Amino acid sequence: MYPTTRADGPRPRTCPRCGGEFFRNIRGGRPPTYCSSRCRSAAFRARRAVPQPTAYAHELSLIGQSVAARASLVSRAASLGQPAPPADPLRAGLALQRDLDDYLTIAVREALERGASWSDIAEVMPAGISSLKSRFSAARAAHVLRARRARRPGAPSLLTDEDQAVAVERAPAASAQDRAAERGALASALSHLHRRSGLPLRRLADKADLSASYVYRLLAAERFPSWTAVERIAKAADRTPADFLDLWHRAHGTTPAQPEKPPHEEALAAFQATVRGLHLAAGCPAADDVLDKVATCARWEEPLLTALLTTTTVPQAHLLREETVAALAAALCGDPARLKARWDTLQHAVPRPTVSAGAFG
Repeated sequence: MYPTTRADGPRPRTCPRCGGEFFRNIRGGRPPTYCSSRCRSAAFRARRAVPQPTAYAHELSLIGQSVAARASLVSRAASLGQPAPPADPLRAGLALQRDLDDYLTIAVREALERGASWSDIAEVMPAGISSLKSRFSAARAAHVLRARRARRPGAPSLLTDEDQAVAVERAPAASAQDRAAERGALASALSHLHRRSGLPLRRLADKADLSASYVYRLLAAERFPSWTAVERIAKAADRTPADFLDLWHRAHGTTPAQPEKPPHEEALAAFQATVRGLHLAAGCPAADDVLDKVATCARWEEPLLTALLTTTTVPQAHLLREETVAALAAALCGDPARLKARWDTLQHAVPRPTVSAGAFG
């Protein structure tokens, strides 16, 4: 222990570890920071220890995913070739603003849990300490968490009785940012389906035998739908449910059930449905706008791409080149590898012409 008394020395120092007061040693050298070697060793071990997650860390991660999904929806709405209904951008912006406010509240509380002071937070946020304490109080954070947990559904059941036919295995684990983007793409596709149907939200919900508030939350990416809900909404809007199958699986981290060597008709339908789903999620841009972005498209491929985006069946879709398929996926803000996998399956399923032995004489 360092000397703790001196007749005529300087003011005592405070140990940052135990909080006790002590005086520096009479001998020269660098003044000690801690009152004893035990406190110094304990502080060293604490610095080397792996920081434990706070009570707010998990909630902060969930809110961050919601912010990413809503920001993706706002970005897609801003890049539409045709204006959206007047209230939709406002609704999306308000939902994003609410998530950002909640994120800041929980982020401040987590920073305090990790040892930050109000002075540290005031250096980052342009406000006084008293104002910050009132705005980001523990009571405010508790209210935010209660409200979000009340709105949040339970963990989605991926293998319910209704979904057994469409989900068979888990896809490789995706990052939180990627998962949020995929869920945002599914919500965007459903939202644009609603717009193109011309039906009021309540009428669409009635036809789908779902509550209007539930459908609204699906379109706003506040809830993650089961396949049964997606199928009902698609049928209510006179759309083929298969167009959403790939988007639904990507959002839920599963892979669709399909045979190793599907017939040509099934492979063609799966490829075209994936393209139509990406087209919906991208805001249904005009075919000419998509072609302008597909720089590798040959002139003879333009009618195929146009038909693929505007009609139901394109039997010659397998004639598209690999680089054109990749460019098409990028133009629709999709994953080129994901669409290429469908294209590869289609290539292997194309029936090959056969020649009888009698043709050789």
